[in-house]
Amino acid sequence: MMKFLVSIIFLIAFHCLWGQHSTSKLSVVKSYADAQHFIRQNPKSEGEIILVNSLDEDADKEKKLTELAQGDVITIDDYTYKVISTEKQLRLRSSYIFLDGNKLSAFSMDSIRVVVENRFENGTDFNQLVAEYSMDGMTDGDLGWAQEGVLLKEIEDAIKSHQVNDFFVVDIPEKKWYFIVVKTFGEKYVTESTVLKIKAVH
Repeated sequence: MMKFLVSIIFLIAFHCLWGQHSTSKLSVVKSYADAQHFIRQNPKSEGEIILVNSLDEDADKEKKLTELAQGDVITIDDYTYKVISTEKQLRLRSSYIFLDGNKLSAFSMDSIRVVVENRFENGTDFNQLVAEYSMDGMTDGDLGWAQEGVLLKEIEDAIKSHQVNDFFVVDIPEKKWYFIVVKTFGEKYVTESTVLKIKAVH
């Protein structure tokens, strides 16, 4: 019995010391380059660098990482995570129909806009209208949560200046691109974190 207890105590002590040693090694990871170096120097850790944002719907467990500050370390189930960096990003979301001015006359585009607006205001689902009228092959015009600065400036500025559910048009005549847009959500700030993920250090 005494030998058994000694063995258990030894294993617990070894595990704690190993964990402290690994945690100590993590303390030197303060940048993306540091994380890459750590992964190369510690292949058994099965390390990887991941991006997690507070909108991730398929990463409920890892989503909580966006609530942590830069430098924080946390263990979730079988993995230990260290937050390398974190930033707030403005995201916008709308749906659109694209009309190609190279293929349609101004009169045709105006006619389509009137029809689309009337049908939308009378309850037709906008995605149905996208499937019928958009000329870029899209059947779902949802832009998703686009990061500020990613969309065309003309579209982004228009989205910011309108309210949710507003129906509006954006013309870019020099490119002969014309858009019918519905603002589907208000702007929101999203936290995105760059994280080093390794096998758990308990």
